[in-house]
Amino acid sequence: MDNTPQLMGLVTQIDIARYLGVTPVGLSRIKKRITAARPKL
Repeated sequence: MDNTPQLMGLVTQIDIARYLGVTPVGLSRIKKRITAARPKL
């Protein structure tokens, strides 16, 4: 979502989770893992 931040205002996390076939809670956990794995700048 870093490449298209304007998309965040149009698509909800629930919509993204449904598209990916995961629950909203599962999506939140995935996002947390990705964010934690990123190097701090």
